[in-house]
Amino acid sequence: MIKVFVNECNSDCIISNVYVLGKKGYSCIVVDMGKASAEIVEYIKSHHTKVEALLLTHGHYDHISGINEFLHEFPNTPIYISREDEICLSDPNFNGSNRHKQRISFDLKPILVDDGNELEFKCARVKVIHTPFHTRGSTCYFVKEDNALFTGDSLFKGSIGRSDFANSQPEKTTDSLKKLLSLNDYTVCYPGHGPVTKLKDEKRNNPFLQRLVK
Repeated sequence: MIKVFVNECNSDCIISNVYVLGKKGYSCIVVDMGKASAEIVEYIKSHHTKVEALLLTHGHYDHISGINEFLHEFPNTPIYISREDEICLSDPNFNGSNRHKQRISFDLKPILVDDGNELEFKCARVKVIHTPFHTRGSTCYFVKEDNALFTGDSLFKGSIGRSDFANSQPEKTTDSLKKLLSLNDYTVCYPGHGPVTKLKDEKRNNPFLQRLVK
């Protein structure tokens, strides 16, 4: 079961979507934590016995801002992030919060992941797919049992993430998107912002994928 907390972006608040994966009455994993809202905390506590991990798709401030509040409610939860984006957790210049008159940083020791890693949890087996371009460490997490792909800012419904940040790698956009195209058409994509979509629909309608589909 995947619970979707979709957060709309506006001029005052840019917060990433949050996803909770796991069967009711058992442990769960959480993807991204832009804001540890009361709704999210209450849902986890009422539906799950434990949070096994917080998976971060990348290190931009709108995906990590709620970490302290989250850890206050769920202490000692292991945090996973790509090796290339580890610096974002401690450096506001890399996570982008400095551009919004904030200085977000954390004193954490995350578990670092690399492309192709298989993460074993009680509630799911998660494959790490490194998709650099939005950031150097942008990562998608694929859960085969649920046919679910958590794409962060690598893929949105009808679009993809920007690649004009200081830690972007625009030259790797094509290779990263091709990795996602190798997944089956019925993969459900859970993006960092906006609505859930299906990979087959993005192949048909997303201009950034259309040009790569032969």
